[in-house]
Amino acid sequence: MRQFIEQFESRTLLSAAPAAFVTDLSQLLADTAALKANFQHNVATLHTDARKLQADFHGLPKNAQNNSLLGHLRGDLGHNFGVMHHDMAAMLKAGTSNVRKLVADGVKVLLHPTDAAAKAKLVADLAAIPVGGGAPVTTFVADLQSFNTSIAADLTALATANPTNTALQSDVGATETDGAAFMTGLGNDFQAVQNDMTKLIGDLPTGA
Repeated sequence: MRQFIEQFESRTLLSAAPAAFVTDLSQLLADTAALKANFQHNVATLHTDARKLQADFHGLPKNAQNNSLLGHLRGDLGHNFGVMHHDMAAMLKAGTSNVRKLVADGVKVLLHPTDAAAKAKLVADLAAIPVGGGAPVTTFVADLQSFNTSIAADLTALATANPTNTALQSDVGATETDGAAFMTGLGNDFQAVQNDMTKLIGDLPTGA
């Protein structure tokens, strides 16, 4: 995202734009970067949790039930990690495209408020921005909830089947805690980005 902002700055467009617009755009970029960074951090944490669970599995009784539960958990982790990475990439790509157009046409209107063509483009840009982020965000949220539900069920089943394995019980609890933090953190990050976008749009001429 920052690449296209630097492109505008090189043309001195943003340097002539109102300070509030530049400030709010910078905040949007910062919070979007934080969203991506926090996502990557939390995924890495869950990968670490998965490795600890893998170590715990070596101490479990070798029976059909544990083999089945372990295989199910591994499959769910591999599938869901892949889906979440894909969803995040698609969501950021769509958001970048929307903001790129909004900034380009918004700055033109801010600098030339009587330019009817620029205002018409800005109106179209605003109309094209889906409420709540549109399909990419909806897909991401749905897949995230599915991820949380499936992994929680797998962990509960493993812990229930091996109640005397203290290491497993502890690591299952830690993984559940990290998963909950993942969900809460992403929710907060999404809300921050949504608030930034609302402020940025509010900086644009009301008659656009």
